[in-house]
Amino acid sequence: GTPTIMCNELGETIAIIETSGDLAEAIELYHTALESGINMEAITVDSLQL
Repeated sequence: GTPTIMCNELGETIAIIETSGDLAEAIELYHTALESGINMEAITVDSLQL
C-alpha cells in the first residue's frame, strides 16, 4: 500500500500523511510544511477510547 506517516502530538494522532515517495522525503516535507506554516492536506483522526 501507500506509505503513511502518523503525526502525533501529546500522545494523540493528529494527522496521517500519505506519500508516494520514500519515508525520509515525506518526513522532510512534513517538517518543511510545519516550519513555513503551510496547511498540508491531511486526515485528522480522533483518538478512540475503548
